[in-house]
This record gives sequence, C-alpha cells and structure tokens, in this order.
Amino acid sequence: MIVRKFRPSTRRLYKDPGRDIINQRILSEDVAEKLVTEFITRLGHVIQIRSIADFTSAATIRQGSPLLYAVCCLHGLRFCKDPDLVNTAVHRQLYEEVREMLGQVVLASPVPLEELYALLIMSIFEAAPRPVFEYIESWLLSGICAQQAISTIDFVQIMTNLRLGKHENRDRRSMSLWNNICLVNLRFAVGTGKPTTIPSELLDQCPAILNHPEATLDDGLVLAEVLLFSTLCNKQVPPSLDRDGSCHDLTMWEKRWKHLLSSQRAICLRFCRDFAYLVMAMRSVDKCRSNTVDQSTVQPNQWRSNDIVPPVGGDLAKEHFDISLLSDSFQASAHKHALLMARTFLDMPTALVQELPKFHHICISYCTLVLSEFIDKAGVPPKQVLETLSDVVAHYCQFSEEIPAVMSVAMEKLRLGLGRDVTSKRQRRYQPIHQDPSHAEINTSDSHKIDVNPPVNTVELNRDFNMDEFDHEMDLSSFPTVEDFFENWMVDIGDDFAHDSNQG
Repeated sequence: MIVRKFRPSTRRLYKDPGRDIINQRILSEDVAEKLVTEFITRLGHVIQIRSIADFTSAATIRQGSPLLYAVCCLHGLRFCKDPDLVNTAVHRQLYEEVREMLGQVVLASPVPLEELYALLIMSIFEAAPRPVFEYIESWLLSGICAQQAISTIDFVQIMTNLRLGKHENRDRRSMSLWNNICLVNLRFAVGTGKPTTIPSELLDQCPAILNHPEATLDDGLVLAEVLLFSTLCNKQVPPSLDRDGSCHDLTMWEKRWKHLLSSQRAICLRFCRDFAYLVMAMRSVDKCRSNTVDQSTVQPNQWRSNDIVPPVGGDLAKEHFDISLLSDSFQASAHKHALLMARTFLDMPTALVQELPKFHHICISYCTLVLSEFIDKAGVPPKQVLETLSDVVAHYCQFSEEIPAVMSVAMEKLRLGLGRDVTSKRQRRYQPIHQDPSHAEINTSDSHKIDVNPPVNTVELNRDFNMDEFDHEMDLSSFPTVEDFFENWMVDIGDDFAHDSNQG
C-alpha cells in the first residue's frame, strides 16, 4: 500500500468485454441456445462439464460470461448440420469475434473462472471455419490460461480447506479446471518438445483433487494423464526405454493406475499411454540416429557419457552394428505401440471420435505414418497393417470428411510397399533362375492372381495431395520426429491460411 503513495496503480483489471453475440446479431438467441446445449451435451464431458451450473453460478452462461457463451456457440457448430451456418460468413464472423474477445482476457487479470474455461476450450479443440485450416497453438494458449489461473485460483486456501475438512464445491471445480489446464499444456509440451509452462510446485497440487469427497472417476482419469505426460516432460531425469522396449517410469505409472486403465471409460487414457511409449521409442530412435552420425566425426574416446550405446573398444564398425540393432528394436517398439494406438482408436465409438480434442487427431495422424514407415519391423503381416490403417482412415472420417494428407501418404506408401513385395515374390516363384526374364512365362490363371493394391474402405479425400512429391524411398534420417510433426502440423496449416489469404 505504501508503494501506491509514490506510484499510482495503472493495472487494468478485467471487466466484462461488453460484447454479446446476440446483441451484435451474429446469431439469434434461439440458435445460440441450441448451440450451447449441443456443446455441453457433446463436448462438455471432455472437461468435466455436465450442465450450465458447472460453468457458472449465474442463471445463464450468457449472463455469466459473454465470451464463454460465444466460445460454446462456436464449438457447438462442430455438430451443426445447417449449411447456412457451418463454414459460412456467419461462422467466420463468430470466430473472429471470439478472437477479439480473447485479447482482453490475455491482457487483464485476474479473470473469472468462466473466462478461464473459455481459454481452455479454445486450446483443446479446433474452431476455425473451413476451408481455411487455421490453427491456434495450444501450447501457447494453454500456457497463458495457466498463468491467468495462477492469479485467479487461491491454491493456498483450497489446500487449507482440504486439510481442515472444509469441502466446498467451488474448490473441486477450481481444481478440476486447473488439472485440465495442466493436461493440455503438458500434452503439447510433449508433442512439440517445448518446456511446460506450469511451475512444478503448482503441478504438484494436481493430485489434491482426489482428497475432495466430490471427486469423480473423470477427475482420476485427468490426473492420471497429467502425471503420465509430466513424466515425459522431466528434463532433469528424462525417462528412457530399455532394449526390450520397457520403461521403468512408465511401468510404475501403469501399476499405480492399473485400476483405471482397465475401466471402459479409460479408452482415451489407454490411447495416450501408448502414445507416451511411442514418443519414448521415437526419442530413442532419434538418439540412435544422432549417434550413428557422430561416429563418422567423433573418435572412440570422445563419446559422450549419456550416449545410448557407449563403445566397448575402438571398433567403430562393431559399435555402428550395435547401434543399428538397438535402433531396429526401438523402431519395432514404436511400430508396436502405434499399432496399439490404432486398435484403441478403432475401439472408440463413433460419437467419441467426433468429440476428440485436436491433440488426439495429431497423435493418430503421426501413428499412421509410423505404421507405414517401420512396416519391416512389424510383428504382424504387412497386409494386416494395411487393413488396420484403412480402417483407421475410415473411422477418422466419422469426425471429418477431410482427412490429414499424412494419412494419404501412409496409405499410399504401404500400398506401394506391398506391391513391390508381391511383385518380387511372384518373380522369384515363377521365374527360373537361368531363364532370360524377357522370355519368362507368367501364370495368369485366377488361382494365382495377386492384387498388388489390396482393397480398402473407400474414403473421399478432399485435401490435395500430390504423390509425385512423395519420396517412396524415404530413409530414417528424413523421417519426422514427434516434435517435428507437431510443429509442422501447425506451420503447414498456418501457411495454408496465409496462402489462401493472399489469393483472396
């Protein structure tokens, strides 16, 4: 208070932005209310929201927060079938209005819980109208949301209340919100390779929600995933895979949450568990790749102490062979968990696929690329992998008729690989060793016909993809890491937007 005698306060506190999409006639009240209901019904469960009362203490969301009201309407359009609303000028106007309103939330503090929910929702789901694939970076927005939440949520008071046995509903609501914010930031920290922006001492507060008597199974599922990805974000003691593809830290996590992993409602948790293993495997593959490159320039006595395979002597050829074998095992592990992810994805009901956050869309897209790249390390027949991949693409179309181009790449690469294998086997089977290939007879009876392009579920691809630009002989050195894939996912979409805007 003494400071204010010498320097007047110029901090701008948050106030209602005064914008209302109904008063601005962006949407009619009837349409807006239907969209809000649709959002809560279809997507609310992702952040433990079941009713308006879970969002706000006000009579309506519109009264509690014009921003949250607009955000709910925007994301409710995801399930709207009205061609006069979806991907129209109205959709674009609503989206731009939400972006304008978000600006004040970013710059002012503290903000109410309703505004934190609005930031959280925008960081979880894609919202931009098509055909422009505009991307809001979730790592950045969830980080801003976390910083604002630190100013809004009184963690000390909540912990005091829990110790004293004072169980208030607002405390559980605040902790649930906080855990969901942490989860989104951790997901994209793992995906992009960027550091999490959540302070470790506040990340440690997440388990406290289980001490509240009103904690639900969903709260446990969110917490389990928070702890899963926080393990992968540990930069001081990063977890690593053993030669057999196991990881002590992930094994301990699985033991702790075994009771949840077996639940039918834990399907997304199992999906993310296998993604975590995939991330670990790809990190190991990348490290092997780096060590292989180092061997050409580093002398045997100059190896780093943290290399995966330290040299046993001066025989670089042997060391290269050892690293190659190790890389193969990690690639096999990556393919194994990518296949498990694909099968878990196929087990998801259609409604759940339509409701998945964008993080899961990026994960399943990368999964398809791994399935096609490491097919020679697969523990199942290639044709079976292709069938699984085909089913994944068809199931993805339950969410959108437009599939990511990378899925087309994976499908085509696998088809071409199978075609080459079939052709090679056919030549070895029917061509005599000493016969001139130009005079070899080929059996064309129906009993010996082999389809080099096995049938797959028909999928309408609406995003351009030029196979002439695809390198069918891509080697491991050019295969994208998880971090590269997540970053390029954002960059590519942003470039598409810039390109389309310039043309307009």
